[in-house]
Amino acid sequence: MRSTFKILFYINRQKTKVDGKTAIFCRVTIDGRSTAITTGEEL
Repeated sequence: MRSTFKILFYINRQKTKVDGKTAIFCRVTIDGRSTAITTGEEL
């Protein structure tokens, strides 16, 4: 059985902090099931 794997890095502009920074998120999708985590980095 073949599995699919995708990884996407993105920023959520709706959650911008007062100082103008926003967190970088990572979305990992395996076989259509996805989860989003923060990378701990800000932009």
